[in-house]
Amino acid sequence: MYRFLFALVALLLAPLAMAAIELNSATVEEFDTLPGIGPAKARAIVEYRDENGPFESITELDAVPGIGMSTLRNIWDLVYIEGQPDEPMPSDEDSGAGEFEAGADEVEGEGAEAGADEGAEAGEAGADEGAEAGGAADEGAEAGEAGADEGAEAGEAGADEGAEAGEAGADEGTGAGQAGAVEATEAEGTEAPPPIPPSPATPGRKVNINTATMEELLWLPGIGATKAEVIHADRETNGPFASCDDLTRVRGIGAATIAALGDACVTQ
Repeated sequence: MYRFLFALVALLLAPLAMAAIELNSATVEEFDTLPGIGPAKARAIVEYRDENGPFESITELDAVPGIGMSTLRNIWDLVYIEGQPDEPMPSDEDSGAGEFEAGADEVEGEGAEAGADEGAEAGEAGADEGAEAGGAADEGAEAGEAGADEGAEAGEAGADEGAEAGEAGADEGTGAGQAGAVEATEAEGTEAPPPIPPSPATPGRKVNINTATMEELLWLPGIGATKAEVIHADRETNGPFASCDDLTRVRGIGAATIAALGDACVTQ
């Protein structure tokens, strides 16, 4: 029971304990401490004072958008104007109509400010979602570019392997054709031309691709007559090779063929 009475007395005395605020010098934060005055009304009071000059009476607060007579009565004893005598609080007869209009303004102002705040929050949320969606789009574009690069590399590798396989098939076909020509010539009883010598897989033999003849190029592992011919033709057209890896400039020579050459290929 005593605790309840103590809380009631403290509640009744709270406005008396609050320091009065000077209308023409108070900040938004100070106005915000008044009962019934939130951040929006506090800003409205300061903006009205900046646009219209110092308040000449407490009653002039009634002209601030969102401040009605009801709010004015709640803060009447908590505000003052420096150098002005105490003003009597307006009576109900003086402020009945004005209070109704001020109440309408107050409700309208609060609704507009609340709507603006909600709109701003919704706009910020939309901007955040848009930024996240844009980031996801960037990730998708990067993934697409990476996939395109990998596909291009795979296509080039496949083209090199296909070209090498085709060259190998051409070499085998050339060998088979030469063998068939020899057999046909022998069957006719005439002397056949000497076949291109096969590649002697001699361990440790080095072939300088910048000076070797077409027959000497055949000594390289995996190099048949067709590849030897195009290597020789490329060297005559484009000059010597800087290294054995430079053979990739020759059509039909890929990484697999160069790897098979091992130490047998030299350039000087």
